Amino acid sequence: MRRGIRQSLISALDRGGLRWILAWLATRIARPESGPPVTVFFDGFWCRRIGGDVFVDAPRFQYTVESLRASGTRAENLDREAVDCWFHVYRPKPGDVIVDVGAGRGEHLLTLSRAVGEDGLVVGIEADPVSFAMLEAAARLNRLSNVMTIHSAAMAQPGTVRLTVTDSWFQNTVLEGSAAVGETVEVPGVTLDSVCEGLNRGEIDFLKMNIEGAEVDALKGLEAWHPRVRNICVACHDFLADAGEGEGYRTRDRVRTMLGELGYEVTDRREDPRPYVSDHLHATRA
Repeated sequence: MRRGIRQSLISALDRGGLRWILAWLATRIARPESGPPVTVFFDGFWCRRIGGDVFVDAPRFQYTVESLRASGTRAENLDREAVDCWFHVYRPKPGDVIVDVGAGRGEHLLTLSRAVGEDGLVVGIEADPVSFAMLEAAARLNRLSNVMTIHSAAMAQPGTVRLTVTDSWFQNTVLEGSAAVGETVEVPGVTLDSVCEGLNRGEIDFLKMNIEGAEVDALKGLEAWHPRVRNICVACHDFLADAGEGEGYRTRDRVRTMLGELGYEVTDRREDPRPYVSDHLHATRA
C-alpha cells in the first residue's frame, strides 16, 4: 500500500509547476558527500546534471533512491558499456565520422562525441519520436557541436514506415508481424546512402547499428557508400527470436552474409554469455 501511495504522490507532483518539488527532493537524495555534484531537473524530460555532464533520463519521474544515489557512477558505467558493446574491435579516434543508427535516447552520445573530438562528427539516427526528442535534448543540453541528429528509420528505400510503440521503448521496431505489435506511429524512412552523401565527408570511419531486427533493410540502403565505410558494428537480435518475440528478429546469419559479400572481414562474440552481446557482429574493411 505504501508503494502505491508513494507512486500516486509522485504522479501528482510530476506535472507543471509542481515538478520543482520532485526535483528538489531528488537532488537532495542524489547529491553525495563526495564525488561530482548532482542536480536533478526537468527540461522537457527528467535529467541529471552530474558534474559537467547532462543525462536525459526519462519523460516521467522514474528515479528510485538507489538510482539517484548511484548517479556519481553514471558516466563511468555508460563509457564502459559503450567500449564493451561497440568498440570491441574498432575504437573511434579524434577526427572520425560515426554514423549511429538507432541512437536511442542518447545513452552513449557523450562517449561517441568525446571519442571523435572537435574535428570529428557523430550522426545520430533515431526513428522513435520520443527517443529522438531525448537524443536532441542530450545534444543540446551538453552543447555537443560535433553531433548531428536525424529523425528517421534507416531503410532499403526512402519513404514512410510504421514504428511500433510499446512500454519497452528499446524494443520498438519497424518489423511487420513482430510480437511487439501494438500502437504504431508513422515515421520517415531514409537510406544510409542518402545520409552519408549528405555529410560531405570522404568516408565513414564507424557505422554503429542497433535497430531491433531491421538491420537487413538498413544495410540494403548502403549500396553505393559501403566501399567508403571502414568499420561496422551491428547488434543483431536473434536472442529475441529465441525468446519467442518473432522470427523477424533472427537476422545474424543474413547480416553476416551481407557484410561478407560487401567485402568486410566479420567477427562475432558468440563466446560471450550475454545474449545481447553475443549477437553483435563486427566488420572491418580489409
